[in-house]
Amino acid sequence: MPEHQGQGFGRKVLGQVIKEQSSAGYSVYLEVETKNDQALGLYKAVGFKVVHSQDYYTYLL
Repeated sequence: MPEHQGQGFGRKVLGQVIKEQSSAGYSVYLEVETKNDQALGLYKAVGFKVVHSQDYYTYLL
């Protein structure tokens, strides 16, 4: 929701999830829409790196 964006909530929650899962021995991966600049910015800010990028195609009649 726009009124809650940019306040650091996503970064805090994501950081906690990464910490918990890493401590439990899990690797953390995610997928994100390549055009979602806000999500990409958040993920890069907490340390995620792009390992694969793919565009999708739609067949138009």
